Amino acid sequence: MTPISDNSIDSEALELAREKLLKALLEEERRKKCCTIEPRRDLIEVTSIEGFRRAVSGCRLALGFFYTPTCPYCRMMEPLVKAAAELLGDRMMFFKVNAARLYEVAGAFYIMGTPTIIAFRRGREVDRLVGLVPVEVFEEFLTRLLESEGCPIPTVEQAM
Repeated sequence: MTPISDNSIDSEALELAREKLLKALLEEERRKKCCTIEPRRDLIEVTSIEGFRRAVSGCRLALGFFYTPTCPYCRMMEPLVKAAAELLGDRMMFFKVNAARLYEVAGAFYIMGTPTIIAFRRGREVDRLVGLVPVEVFEEFLTRLLESEGCPIPTVEQAM
């Protein structure tokens, strides 16, 4: 058996390993840039104006789900928003606001009907969806937001 020398190490395998490690480090760095707070993979209920301020400023991107408890369309849309929060909660903040209870915030953003989903970038509104929308429209909305901010969307393998 011959001893292994430094020259016999497969440079192609080393380069492949280096690229894989670099890609993983860049992915982690991008994820860190998306949120300054501990990632949450759930839909947070905001019950105060101060809670709202924290929700929109904790991540570069935040998604507010404005609802009323008696709205049937809100009850249909909420599971979709919760699923998105579970998948993308490390890249953006997801929160919900009872528009009837926290009417000051709803009024400040001219919420005229529910459900209304508002996307915030660094605390400012950048886009919104009003009413019950198809899953495809909601997915495209999220994709557009995350890509515009450089926060990568996980692949199926990363999500599992």
